[in-house]
Amino acid sequence: MIRPLFLTPDGRNSLPTKKFYDIATTILTQTIFAYTVAPFILLGFSDTVKVWARVYFYTLIGVAASFALFSKNLPFRQQLVQRQAARLATAPVDGAAIEKETRDAIKRQTLARANSYDSTTSTKSPLHGIADDPEAEIDEIVKEIKAEIEQRKRRGSLTGSQGFDLKKAVQEKLEQFKKS
Repeated sequence: MIRPLFLTPDGRNSLPTKKFYDIATTILTQTIFAYTVAPFILLGFSDTVKVWARVYFYTLIGVAASFALFSKNLPFRQQLVQRQAARLATAPVDGAAIEKETRDAIKRQTLARANSYDSTTSTKSPLHGIADDPEAEIDEIVKEIKAEIEQRKRRGSLTGSQGFDLKKAVQEKLEQFKKS
């Protein structure tokens, strides 16, 4: 919920403040691991509870607080979702990225289906499931994905918690084209 706030709206580049986020989350992760590993080192329930009590059960309290803070009922989570949606609404739709991902997905599918027998036979029909006009297919996929992104932006469902997976969208559109 918080990490997208330290990235550019498209999620590709880090903001200057992301290094502080990375440092803080690394320290937090290591202290939680230390807390969690204690029972495996002590091998006794009463010893473990004694150690956890001496550090005031900080991990248990922290986990409970984060569950409470990020619950759907509290305004903090709603504010984060609204802030992420506002950032995404201002981000332009990157047609070049969609087109590149579509070309890469088609290339991966074509390479995955190739075998030596198919490459030596010559037929008039398209080989390896490649369309007669791959350029038109790519343009149509890009247009459909852009329309879907715009539609999700208008609905407000393009947020960090429900992020739009470009690779998944391209794969779905390719499957639709194969079926038709």
